[in-house]
Amino acid sequence: MAACGGNPNEAVEADEFIRAVVPSSTAPVPDPTPSDLAEPGGGGDDAAPDSGPPDSISPVTPGVADDPNGFDDIDLADDIVRRYLNDSYRFSLELVCGAFCNIGTTGVDRIVFVADNGLSFIDISVVNPVLLGLEPGLPALETEWELRRSGNPSFNVTGREDTVLPSDGQTPGRLIQWEIDQRAGGGVLLLLRSLLVQVGPLAYFIETGADADELEFVEADLQASVDSFIATPNPPSLPGTYARFGFVFPYDHTSVTTELGTPLPTFDMGLFEQRAVDGLLELLIRWETINEDFFDPDESIAMLEEGLIASAVESSEIERADLQLPGASGRLALFDVVFQGGIAGQVGFYAWYCQDSGRSFVLQSLSRDNVRAMVQPSLDGFRCLGEEESPP
Repeated sequence: MAACGGNPNEAVEADEFIRAVVPSSTAPVPDPTPSDLAEPGGGGDDAAPDSGPPDSISPVTPGVADDPNGFDDIDLADDIVRRYLNDSYRFSLELVCGAFCNIGTTGVDRIVFVADNGLSFIDISVVNPVLLGLEPGLPALETEWELRRSGNPSFNVTGREDTVLPSDGQTPGRLIQWEIDQRAGGGVLLLLRSLLVQVGPLAYFIETGADADELEFVEADLQASVDSFIATPNPPSLPGTYARFGFVFPYDHTSVTTELGTPLPTFDMGLFEQRAVDGLLELLIRWETINEDFFDPDESIAMLEEGLIASAVESSEIERADLQLPGASGRLALFDVVFQGGIAGQVGFYAWYCQDSGRSFVLQSLSRDNVRAMVQPSLDGFRCLGEEESPP
């Protein structure tokens, strides 16, 4: 987009934020899996696994900002600076729109911004040190950071230094310079920098990277974003528990998680998904504010079952029973399935209603071996309303 005449920032309000919603992406998508079963939003959007930047960076088409119709009401001209806000953890940073206002993923625990030409990126991962069993301090964070990159044979650390978070000048951090060199195989040399920092209970891996030939053109914009990063010491959510709309839903923090909405999830309606790092959709939960008289858990499961029958080569019911959760009741149905290509597994459908918040919940799940074992921790920890929460 071309920049506007005059100062394009004059009309920019401080509370205009870019938020990750549902992008269209030309980045590599995992092979089709039997995860995209029954409902709209049931899986088509790829989410990058939390294992470091991709070996090659593909261009990403802009996603959806605050306006559900696109970018009509929020100016993304080349020289406008916008602040991205992560609602789950309340961290934010500034982005130069001509370079980095594209949302590369809609991850809850990881967000990626990819430049228009696909040759540079900003990548932020949210880490709960307690959940990972890490000792306090930067050395433990670096060990965890390096573990996440050890699978890449061309990963190479070229330097490190202790520093502070630029935005406050006092929070301790560790800056690591590294590279991924794939030129021997016809690829590119990626030059990267990672700032590891802990604010309150959460740690953040703030990473920037670019093709070696591109770095000189974007280095100032990359550094400006890192310098502007701020995070609250009292985040509303923690990795491993999705709780920002009142209900509490535990999930596997080692998987890739995404929240979806139209255009944003709300207390009244939304979706949250958990994928394995290979792209398999493991859990998809949808909530909706609805009168209890209009919600029938058996009907919800029947609709999901119709989609399963249409997509599976074979399916046989394992169990159909009542479902009891704290403050809620509903139904469940489990199936053995074989999908096209001979992929076998188990599918579980769950539907229940929370009277105290007036919301229905429908959960579909897929496991290659034991769907009961995969879903049960989320069901055991589910709460219709978190502590001291009440519907708006």
